[in-house]
Amino acid sequence: MEVIDQTDGKKTDKIEDEEVSFMLTNKAGGFCLMSDYPKSRFEGVFFREGDRIYKAIESLRIDSPVKKIVNQLWTVSRERENITESFFMPLGSNSLLYELSEKAEFDLLLDCKHVYDNRVWGRSYKITKEQGCILIKFSKNNDSNDNNSEFSEEFTIYIAAFSDDIEFKPSETWEKVFYELDKERDSMPFERHVFNACRVRCKDVAFGFSTDKKKAIKEAKFAWKGRKSLKRERENHVSDVIHRKSIKDNEIAVAYQCSLNAVDSMSSSDSGLMAGLPWFFQSWARDELICLKALISMGDYTKAKKILFKYLHRIGPEAKLPEKDIKPEINSADGTLWLFKRFEDFLDSMDENGLTKKYMSRRDMDLIRESLKKVVSQWIKYHMKDGFVVNGPKETWMDTDWEGDSREGARIEMQALFLACLRLLRKLDKEDPLEKELAENVKKMFCTGKTFSDGLLDPAIRPNAFIAAYVYPELLSRKEWIKCLDNMIPSLWLEWGGFASIDKKNKMYTSHHTGELPKSYHRGDSWFWINNLAALVLYRLDKSRFSKYIKKILKASTQEMLYMGVTGYSAELSSAAELRSQGCFCQAWSSAMFIELIDEMYD
Repeated sequence: MEVIDQTDGKKTDKIEDEEVSFMLTNKAGGFCLMSDYPKSRFEGVFFREGDRIYKAIESLRIDSPVKKIVNQLWTVSRERENITESFFMPLGSNSLLYELSEKAEFDLLLDCKHVYDNRVWGRSYKITKEQGCILIKFSKNNDSNDNNSEFSEEFTIYIAAFSDDIEFKPSETWEKVFYELDKERDSMPFERHVFNACRVRCKDVAFGFSTDKKKAIKEAKFAWKGRKSLKRERENHVSDVIHRKSIKDNEIAVAYQCSLNAVDSMSSSDSGLMAGLPWFFQSWARDELICLKALISMGDYTKAKKILFKYLHRIGPEAKLPEKDIKPEINSADGTLWLFKRFEDFLDSMDENGLTKKYMSRRDMDLIRESLKKVVSQWIKYHMKDGFVVNGPKETWMDTDWEGDSREGARIEMQALFLACLRLLRKLDKEDPLEKELAENVKKMFCTGKTFSDGLLDPAIRPNAFIAAYVYPELLSRKEWIKCLDNMIPSLWLEWGGFASIDKKNKMYTSHHTGELPKSYHRGDSWFWINNLAALVLYRLDKSRFSKYIKKILKASTQEMLYMGVTGYSAELSSAAELRSQGCFCQAWSSAMFIELIDEMYD
C-alpha cells in the first residue's frame, strides 16, 4: 500500500506491505478509526455523550482493495482501484461526512454498543426513513444470556444518514467478523456478529450519532448543510496548529506536524487530553501532565493552565493524585510530582515569553506556592522511609505486576521528581536543606559509579534513569551522566532504534509484546515516549557522542508514525525484538515527547 502523509505542501511517499489504518477525531471525544478491513473491535466510528463513549459504525464496506491513503490531517482519503473515499469529522460534532469520487454503492455495517460492552444478546436494529434521513434505531435490552453485571444498562443509539441523492436497500443480516489484532493481543472476544444494515447508494452522505433521535438527525443535517464551511474551519484549525520548522528531512518534518496535530486532536476543552485512542479515551493525570510541555510549546497556554489547576485541586489527603477515570480508583504517586514539574515548565515558559502577568495572577502564584509547600510536607510525612521517597505497588508509570515486579519502594525517577519539586520550592519560596541531602543520598545509593539502579533494593537496569536525567539533571555532573549512561545503554539498546524497558539479560526480559498479558509490558516492550525522552536527554548531554542512538530513535519513531499502525499518530510501544506498532494505536505522550525532542533539536 502507498501511504502519503501530506501537510502544507510537504509530502512523503513510501510503499509498505503492512496494513495501515487512519484516524480522525472531532476533538470532543468522538473519533473515526478505520482500516482496509476491520482488524479490531475498536475500529469504526465512535461518539461521546457525557462521559460515555459509544461505537456506532463498524465499517463502510466497498469491495475493492485500497491502493493509497492520503492523510491531510483534517481529512483522509483512501484510493481504491476504481473509486476514492474521503472521510471528515467536523469539530465538536457527533457526525461524519463520507464522500465518494462518484456515485457508488457500499454496505453499512453497524456494531452499536458502549465501547467496552461486548454483550451479544438483546441487540436489535430498526431501519426507517424519516425527515429525509435513513434512520437506524439500535436498542440494547438486558437478556439473561448475557451474564455481565458490569454492563447491565439498557440503552438506545440512533444513526441518521442524510444526503440529497441517497438510496438504500435494507440487508438486515448478521455477519461474523474475526478481529486479527484482538487475537494477537489475546483480547477477547476475537469474533463478533455485526449488523449489515443496508446497501447504500449515493455520492456523498453525512452521518449523525446520538442516544436521542432528534439530535442524531440534527447532527447529520448540520454536517451535510455546512460541509463546505466546516471543512474550511477544520483545515484552518489544523493550519494554525502545525508549526513550520526548518527541517531538511521531509519525513521528520511531516512527522513533527503529525505529532502537533495528534496532541491537538486528542485534546478538548471539556475532557482534557485523552491518554490514548481507541482504548484509553479517559484523561489520566500522569499521561496528561507528561504531555503538558508539548501543549505549552504549542502555545496553548490557556488549556495548559486549566489542566494544571484541575489537578492542583484534585490532590488527595496524602498528596497523591487519584485517577478518577479508572475503576476501581487508583492513586498515581508520580502524578503529583509531575504536576509540579510541569508547573515549573509553565512558569519558565511564561517568564521567557513575557507572559507571566497575563496568565498568572498573584493569587495563582500564592496557591501554587502554598500547595507545593503542603505537598512537600505530606510527602515527607507519609512517603519517605529511611531518607528516600517511596511509592506503593503499581503507583509509578510502570504500573503492572508480573511475578511480584510491581516496583514498590524507593525508585530512581521518583527521587528525581521529588527533587524537582524541592527545586521549584527553592525558586518560589526558599531552599529546603532536604534537596541537597536527598540528592547526595540518591547519588550515593542509586549510582554505583557505573550505572543507575532502578530501585534502592533493586539493581535492575531500566530506562527510568533517563527520566531522572530529564527532570533533575543536576543530580550528576555532565561527565558523570555520560559515564553512567555509556555503561547502561548496551544493556537496554535495541538495534532498530529504541530502549527495552528492562535489561536484556534480566530473567524477566520478554522480547515480544504479550498483549493484554502484562508479562512484556514493562519487562521488555520499548515505549515510544521513553525512547523520545531518552533521545532528548542524550542530545542535551552530548549530541555528537550519542548521535548514533539519537538518529536511530528519531528514525524509528518517524517510521512508525508515518508508515505503520495508524498513519500520523504514534503508538504506545513496540516489541523489543523488532520495530512494530503495538499497544494502544494512538498514544498521546508518544506524540508529545516527539514534539519535545524535535523542538530542542531544531530550535
